[in-house]
Amino acid sequence: MITPPAAFKDLNAQIRFTPTFIVQSSQGKEMLRIQGYRGEEYFWNDIETLAEQMQQDCPR
Repeated sequence: MITPPAAFKDLNAQIRFTPTFIVQSSQGKEMLRIQGYRGEEYFWNDIETLAEQMQQDCPR
């Protein structure tokens, strides 16, 4: 098991797979976790979905 850096001490769960991509809000809240790598298409789809959700939650 990988121990995350101190800046990530409040993660919802331990990191058990690599690579693990974690996106946090500016307040330190975990917004998205992608464990493993299923391929480029899935990765960018997950990122796009997150970006759309963040735009809805944080209107300008």
